[in-house]
Amino acid sequence: MKRCLVLMLLALLLDGILHPVWGEELSDPVARFTFDGPAMAQGLQRPKPVLLQRAVLGTDRCGRMDSALQLYPVDHALAQVDGFRMGDAVLETFAVAAWIHPRQLRGYRAIVEKFAADNNQRGFRLAVKDGKLRFWWSSTGMVEDPAEYDSVESDGILTPGAWTHVAVSFSHGSVRFFINGEPDVRSSSNVRSIAPGVAPLGIGGNPATTGFLFDGLIDEVTLWDRPLGKDEVAALYAAGGCE
Repeated sequence: MKRCLVLMLLALLLDGILHPVWGEELSDPVARFTFDGPAMAQGLQRPKPVLLQRAVLGTDRCGRMDSALQLYPVDHALAQVDGFRMGDAVLETFAVAAWIHPRQLRGYRAIVEKFAADNNQRGFRLAVKDGKLRFWWSSTGMVEDPAEYDSVESDGILTPGAWTHVAVSFSHGSVRFFINGEPDVRSSSNVRSIAPGVAPLGIGGNPATTGFLFDGLIDEVTLWDRPLGKDEVAALYAAGGCE
């Protein structure tokens, strides 16, 4: 009898390892924005209200109404979180993931970024540029210092009109993209940290400019102050399926 119980517990443990669950394996994000009706933000270590600026809630990848951020660039629509901080010190490790449904892939369109217009402070930006993912970051937060910022683009090209899971993992200047749970390009940079700052977090653009605005749907934007491994991203993508 004891042997049977031990075997059953072992089987459950192995199942958890082989099939990670979002709530357990990836339960330590700094913030997660689900856009599920009024509860648009979950798991915030530093809670801040999510402000919809001419944006509305739309249908997510599973057909659930009012469960994704719907953006039209002609309206300068975005979601904003004022005074958002990833931490009190520079970030040497970082990750961000999201589900996106772009209507078009032309131009430069922000998925999520930290930018303040009053002092031109920017920590990072994950965007789509002409069909590829693009990640920009600064160790000082100031865009005028070319020695302290860098950017990387993915090899993989996204598909317009389709839901895609995208992620980028950063560790001491090493950057790796993931598209639908699969690893993409890996790159290294001499810019080895990201400035946290108190700039607003913009989802789908930033409130200061009319450029770089996303056209489509964004959902489940999640940020970590640590990198993600390929198995974690694969599990995150798999957990996002619709029953």
